[in-house]
Formats: sequence, C-alpha cells, structure tokens
Amino acid sequence: MQRTKKFSINIDDDPPIRRGTGNARERNIMANKKAKEALNQVKMQAASEVGVNLNQGYNGDLTARQAGSIGGQMVKKMIEDYENKASSGTMKQ
Repeated sequence: MQRTKKFSINIDDDPPIRRGTGNARERNIMANKKAKEALNQVKMQAASEVGVNLNQGYNGDLTARQAGSIGGQMVKKMIEDYENKASSGTMKQ
C-alpha cells in the first residue's frame, strides 16, 4: 500500500516577512486592495449593463448564462479601455 502525503494550504496565513521587505509588502497589499475594488466596480457596472442584479457578497443563485454574460461584458470593457489607452498614448511602459 502506497502512502500519499496530504497537505493543505491556508491562504489566510501570512508568509514570513524578510528583513527590509515590509514596505514593499505593504505596497503590494494596498495595490491588491485597490485592484480588487476596481475590478468589483467593473463587475457591478457590467452586471447592470447586461441586466443582471448582483448582491454584495454571495451570488450563487445566478445562472451560468448570467454569470457568463457579466464576465463577457467585463472583458469587453477591459479591452475597450486598453485600446483607448493605447491609442491615446497613456500606457505605462
């Protein structure tokens, strides 16, 4: 009988902070929070554009078609935003 090694990953555990990297880690956390908030705003806007009512928090009652239409609208908006930035020359290098 072969033994398998079981393991689990807890995403709530913070990795150890190395000396001198605290500020960079704090900046990354703030950037991630801002990115998450911005993406949530895009999601809520896309949902309203396709006529799907989203709740804050759990939305497990959505059909696959509704969820897909929201995701598709989000991608469409992100591509439009990228193209607008690229054509106006405001892209970061």
